Amino acid sequence: MSIFQPAINQGEWHGMGSASSLSSSSSSIIQAQHSNQLRTIAATTLPAAIPPTANITSLTPLSSSPSSTFSTSSTLPIIIPHQQSSGQNKVPTEEQSGQVNINMGLKSELFILLGIKGWRRTLELAQIHVPNSMDDHKFFKALLREYKRRRGLWRLWFSVWQLRYCDFVKFEKFRPGRIIVSKKHDIPEDLLYEYSPRPPHADVPPIQPEEFEIALSSCNSSCFFWLFHDCVGTPQGSDALERIPKRRGEFELKSGAREYAWGLEAHHTISFLRMLIYHLIIFAGPFAFWGWWQSDHPWDLQDASIPLAAVCALLSLFWGSSGTLRFIRERG
Repeated sequence: MSIFQPAINQGEWHGMGSASSLSSSSSSIIQAQHSNQLRTIAATTLPAAIPPTANITSLTPLSSSPSSTFSTSSTLPIIIPHQQSSGQNKVPTEEQSGQVNINMGLKSELFILLGIKGWRRTLELAQIHVPNSMDDHKFFKALLREYKRRRGLWRLWFSVWQLRYCDFVKFEKFRPGRIIVSKKHDIPEDLLYEYSPRPPHADVPPIQPEEFEIALSSCNSSCFFWLFHDCVGTPQGSDALERIPKRRGEFELKSGAREYAWGLEAHHTISFLRMLIYHLIIFAGPFAFWGWWQSDHPWDLQDASIPLAAVCALLSLFWGSSGTLRFIRERG
C-alpha cells in the first residue's frame, strides 16, 4: 500500500490541476459574458456624449476565485453631460456677448436732440453728446453753442425772434435730413431714452419754461450789466439734466425710413431790445431829414414833418393789422 500511495497522490495532484484549469476557463467565460452584458447596457442607457472608444470592458477581478466580484469603478469612465443651473455661471454665447457689448456702448453714449429753426423750412437737428461728467452748467453752455451754430448768422444777429426756452416735443423724420415737430409737449415712454422720473410720475413738461429761460440766461460771476437786468447765477448740480430725455445712440438722419424721436425744440419770442433798436433806426431817417430841412427852411415845419408822418402811419398800419398780431401770438 505504501508503494502505490505516492502514485495515487500524484494522480490526485494531476486531477486537481485539471480542475484548476477548468476553473480558470469558466472564469474567462464568465468574464466574457459580463463584458457582453455591460456592452449592451452601455449602448442602451449611457448618453450619446460618451465616445465610442470609451473603455467599458476592462474588468479586473478582485481575486482569482470564480465567485469573486468584479470592480468597475476604476475602468468605466462615464462622461456626465454638462448641466448648467439657471442663473449661475452662465457663459454668454457670441451673439449674446455682442448684444451685451452693444447695449453697454449705447448706455455710455447719450445724446439730447435739439431742433432749431434755421434757414430751411424744416428744423435743423443738433445732437448734443452727454458724457458722464456733464452737469447742468456744462449742458446749457453746450446747448447755446449748438443753437448759435445752427441758427445762422443773419437770424442770430438780426432777427427779432430770440431764444427764450426749449419745449419738449416729438420729432418726425419723413425724408432724409428733414425733421418736423410731430407733437408738442410730449415725452417718450420708450426705454431707448434715459431720464428720471419716468411716466407716470413724470411731469409734462419735465422743466417749466420759466426755469428753462433762467438757466439759458444765467450770468457769469463777473457780470457788467447787473444794473440793467435780472442777474442770475449759473445752475448747480445735474437736476435739470436728469429730467431731460437722453437718447441711447445717435439718431440716424440720412436713412430714408420714417422715424420718430423725442427731444427739445428751441422756442423763440420777440426781443423788446431789438424791436426798440429797429424802431429807432426807422425813425432816425425822418428825424435826420427834419433837421436838415429846418437848417435851410426854418419857417417850413409842414414839409419837414412829411417823412416822419409817413413813417408813423406805416408803422401804425403794421402793428394794427390783425395778421401781425395773430402771427406773434402763434409764434409766442
